[in-house]
Amino acid sequence: MVCVKNKTDHPSLRNASIDELPSLLKEGFSSVVIASPDTLLVEHTKLAVDAGFTNILLEKPGAVSSSELTLLQRYAVAKGASVKMDYQRGMDDKIHEMLSTVSARVSEGYSLDYVSIFSCDARQPPQDSPQALNQGCHDYALLLNVLESAGDLNPVSLGTEGINWQGNANNDTQLLVTTGSSQAKNGNKCLWEVKFGRVSS
Repeated sequence: MVCVKNKTDHPSLRNASIDELPSLLKEGFSSVVIASPDTLLVEHTKLAVDAGFTNILLEKPGAVSSSELTLLQRYAVAKGASVKMDYQRGMDDKIHEMLSTVSARVSEGYSLDYVSIFSCDARQPPQDSPQALNQGCHDYALLLNVLESAGDLNPVSLGTEGINWQGNANNDTQLLVTTGSSQAKNGNKCLWEVKFGRVSS
């Protein structure tokens, strides 16, 4: 894990072990990044909360199940800690610009009716089962960010209408396509699709 000490010019970073958390807090470190193996993320995050850290950035997937992640969030809130999930596209300036554009257009009276997200990773060979979790979590998180940027389109429900693998005869590209819809509390609806793949050549 990495502990962060806030300074006016730039933060001070230090790699640390779980055992060092209480002493680092006394030294003025105020935030911690938890990047442990998946099976230890919840345990280590709870230890950081118990040590007194209130700003915690948790590496994906955060837990081995959604129910465990929900319980972890409740645990942190009850102790006054803020736990945020990390995903790489959330740090991209182009993504922030796009989300700002969506918010601006909605404030001008436009509505968000359709979202299409496509990404392709050329650095990794095609993979079947890990694809939806390994790469897809970023794309689904981006979808939720876009919907939330539309203001009143905080989704009430999301659902997939099917998953289809598509590839050519040489198995050069594999593409996973998920489609669905989102509905806001005020009745507004938005259709969406998420497509992601990997190119091996």
